[in-house]
Amino acid sequence: MRPRHLIFALWGLILARALPVSAEDLRVEYEDGRRTAYLALSRLEKNNMEWFVSADALGRALDLERFWRPELRKLVFKVGERRIQVSVDTRLVLDEDRDLLLHVPVRYRGGSVMLPLEFIETVLDPASDGGIRLRRDELSVAVGRRETDIVRIEYDTRSGDTEVRIHMARAFRHRVQATSHELLRVHIFDAQIDPVTVAAERPAPLIRLMRAEQRGREAVLYLELDRRIDGYESQARNGGRTIVLVLQRPLEPMPLPEFKLPETVQSPTAVDQKRCNMVVLDAGHGGADGGVQGFGRSEKQLTLELAQRMKRILERKLDLRVELLRSSDRALTDDRRAELANKLDGTLLISLHCNGWFDPAASGFEVLFVGPQTMMSGDMMQRANSSELEDFRPWNTAQLPFAGRSQVLAQLLQIEMGRRLQIPNRGAKESDIDFLKGIAMPAVMVEVGFLTNPEEADTISGQAFADNVAEAVAIAVERYCEQFEAGELDLDRIGSAGVAPEPRGARR
Repeated sequence: MRPRHLIFALWGLILARALPVSAEDLRVEYEDGRRTAYLALSRLEKNNMEWFVSADALGRALDLERFWRPELRKLVFKVGERRIQVSVDTRLVLDEDRDLLLHVPVRYRGGSVMLPLEFIETVLDPASDGGIRLRRDELSVAVGRRETDIVRIEYDTRSGDTEVRIHMARAFRHRVQATSHELLRVHIFDAQIDPVTVAAERPAPLIRLMRAEQRGREAVLYLELDRRIDGYESQARNGGRTIVLVLQRPLEPMPLPEFKLPETVQSPTAVDQKRCNMVVLDAGHGGADGGVQGFGRSEKQLTLELAQRMKRILERKLDLRVELLRSSDRALTDDRRAELANKLDGTLLISLHCNGWFDPAASGFEVLFVGPQTMMSGDMMQRANSSELEDFRPWNTAQLPFAGRSQVLAQLLQIEMGRRLQIPNRGAKESDIDFLKGIAMPAVMVEVGFLTNPEEADTISGQAFADNVAEAVAIAVERYCEQFEAGELDLDRIGSAGVAPEPRGARR
């Protein structure tokens, strides 16, 4: 190539780098009535579809102070009291004490610092508390007071619980989190909120304070709750335009028939008998309490799916009524679960859980019960017979008359499950489980397998496994009911058949 041609080629490359590949306008709309401004947008590189805007033009349009340090190639914006720094040819943004990374670097073209539109979206919007808002699909920026998407908040206490209804201008994605027993957070994505209009002190029973904040493109409601709240559930109504939170009132002391602890635990046939007519299924965990997490699976979801499938099979095979303590992603405390179960007055209760441990080799199912030895502990006897309680006794002594029958049910279950499931049988074991102590009927907890074991997680998530568990439970319940109604429950005869030793490292 001749020298003259080489010079022309190099000059062409310089011009191609200095000039924008394509151009458009960014519309800046002011909510105080000022005339709309138009800023030139450029796509600076052929392999990058992001739009860039001049930092100087943007600063003038948004009334932002800015300081340029050419020797360092750094530009500082002042947004209120915050100082935001960018550097040419880097993606790093220093926002006070936060470091942010843009997807594309800041550039310098034609004597001006060029900012990607992402800078407005992820940096200026949060820094201005929503006063600067990018509408990328329209290539426009709204400047001024942010409107709210929260139309109104209503409270209803007629049921005894406190129902909070959050009405919104349109349907938004949302997530409810219980960060503690005393704080609920409602995240509403891509929504705007006016924190001043939402704030309220003691707006309803069980709520100490309602407050809100805008986090960039996300509106967040905070409900500070009474210590005595006993759980919550959430749902969307009105096509997703209304978020409903039900805050459950605290329990009152539960009256139980007067009794004195006998010298020995009552035998299974010593308690008044009735026909088997109802099985209560408890899907463990729920709501903010996800339980064991393993290999993309959540205990709360798996136990709910299993309970729903077992309900259909048990009702079809045994002609029994089956009730679920939770039929949705609902958070329940132990005493709330016990209260709901006892109100149903069922024949027996089965609580479904998944196991987990640090060692991924831990595997197998097990059936747990609060047996006679646990319920006969000195502390339990003292609380049950306390003269100070008079007509009431602690909720966690309700299992006392049923401990023997719970052991029978547990052993029947582990035998039938051991015959049908292709995972290790860890047996039926007595365990100190607070939830089961509050159940006024024979009750067991079934740990169906380990979600922390990769192979077993696949197995217990399958439909075939759920069917086998349901079939085993149906046969065990049928055997239990036949012996129960005939007055033939014999703890000694069933004994510890099929009980497997507990492996090291098992979670209780």
